[in-house]
Amino acid sequence: MKWLLPILILTVLIAGCTDTIPTTLVCPDGTQVLGSLGACPATSFCKGTARCYYATVTKIIDGDTLEVDHNTSIRLALADAPEYDEIGGAEAAEFVMNICEKDSIVLIDEDDRQTEGSYDRLVAVVYCKGNRWNINDVLIKKGFATVDEEFCNISEFANEDWVKNYGC
Repeated sequence: MKWLLPILILTVLIAGCTDTIPTTLVCPDGTQVLGSLGACPATSFCKGTARCYYATVTKIIDGDTLEVDHNTSIRLALADAPEYDEIGGAEAAEFVMNICEKDSIVLIDEDDRQTEGSYDRLVAVVYCKGNRWNINDVLIKKGFATVDEEFCNISEFANEDWVKNYGC
């Protein structure tokens, strides 16, 4: 038991000596944010003039729908994932849960050309992980969703590379 205290003290000292290397995140508007947990300001991501705001994830409904702030459903613009009970649906929802965790802060950029929504859901691009991941883009790139081509001629995001490369 006498050896436990010196080992504990040594462990604390060693842990205290490790420094994280600061990283610089370059935002879409060219703004640079220093620090491993830094986040780009909302204005560097927002397109158009519709609502663009931070919210807290309260529930993942399925691969292309999530709930924020306990009362707003968000439909991911141009991303079409299978329903939860369809083949690949549970996997798509789980993927979203791992990127946009419950209680995490996300940035919602509403689609200017679909402000009327879809089935009482706000249509938007959602940025997760401190604005580092466009979940709409990642879902499509990783094969958990496809581009919903029905909205390519409607969505303000249809000319973004992440959509044009996969079908719009």
